[in-house]
Amino acid sequence: MPVKLTRRPTFKATKAPIAALKGTPLVALTTLTFIFTLLTLFLLVAHVILYVYTWSWIRSIRNKGCTCAEDWRQTYILGFPPTAFFLAILLPLAGGTSPIITLALLAGWIVFIVSALTYVKHLRTIMCKCATDNTDGDEYLQMYAYLPVVGWAMSVIFMLILAFAIALMRP
Repeated sequence: MPVKLTRRPTFKATKAPIAALKGTPLVALTTLTFIFTLLTLFLLVAHVILYVYTWSWIRSIRNKGCTCAEDWRQTYILGFPPTAFFLAILLPLAGGTSPIITLALLAGWIVFIVSALTYVKHLRTIMCKCATDNTDGDEYLQMYAYLPVVGWAMSVIFMLILAFAIALMRP
């Protein structure tokens, strides 16, 4: 007697909960988190690229022996971002961070922004030709100084959207 072939059974029970979630605040939260993660990765890549360019620009100024560009801000601009990056990565791995360290990093970034912007303005004011001619390093340093501000603004906007989404989820 021939065996009648039947269709393979489908698992409708697994599809129903996923379809039920479609359009809910949980899906919106997941989507927002994914978008925020992509934007954060983009900012991190931009941060690394701009830092490498700024580092090579300041190194070239130092190698030229450009005395009009020598300033304490040069050293701070070169040294602070890698220090902050490693602290931000290593401290949570070592058991967490304290609010004091977080505030110190925030203060360090504020000093970085102010020192980078005033350094570029200083070089342009004193017309330091060996630092500002034939390179776009000062322009890139200025962009690099605004990058943390963009990151902080993005974080605040994300937290507000997240708080609003959580408030919508409550009955």
